[in-house]
Amino acid sequence: MNLTPSLASLIESVVAGEGLELVLAEIKGQGKGQLLRVYVDQPGGVGLAECERASRALSAALDGMDAAAAAGAAAYTLEVSSPGLDRPLRKPADFERFAGQRAAVRTRAPRQGSRSFIGILEGQDTAGVRLRPETAPPASISIAWEDIEQARLAPLWPQPQRPGKPHAAGAGRGRRTGARRPNESRERPGQAVAGR
Repeated sequence: MNLTPSLASLIESVVAGEGLELVLAEIKGQGKGQLLRVYVDQPGGVGLAECERASRALSAALDGMDAAAAAGAAAYTLEVSSPGLDRPLRKPADFERFAGQRAAVRTRAPRQGSRSFIGILEGQDTAGVRLRPETAPPASISIAWEDIEQARLAPLWPQPQRPGKPHAAGAGRGRRTGARRPNESRERPGQAVAGR
């Protein structure tokens, strides 16, 4: 569900007032089970203390206005979180700020037979984003702003090692790289969450 303009404006104003950057605000779910999720960041990252501070400020601001009308529901749960190490890239400044880092970009229509590209961000300009894909050919590609469906940082995660087994080349055959075992955690390293 989309945020109303008044709610989006309130969230952005409160987050900026706390000296933080609003990465993304979204409403998930329907009815009484709605979740208002707000991702905040700052240079150097945010921790639990910054998320708690933003959560308190947003709670007070939402309680001070007609929150039910703003959220479109009688009840909601507020969650303030860091965007994690694989943060979404939404604004042109994000692509410039994270130039030189690994990112995943999904396009609206196929390009070179694919809609998903992973590579090193080389920056942005008025036309779009420049990315050097990891796959052959390694030449840079330009993706127009209007062609980007979704983009986020894509750090390389360390592969978990099995207890008692040394890590060796070829270890883990028969298992897709990056696949999770059924009982492995889905939490992302570097993500802090505060909620009400």
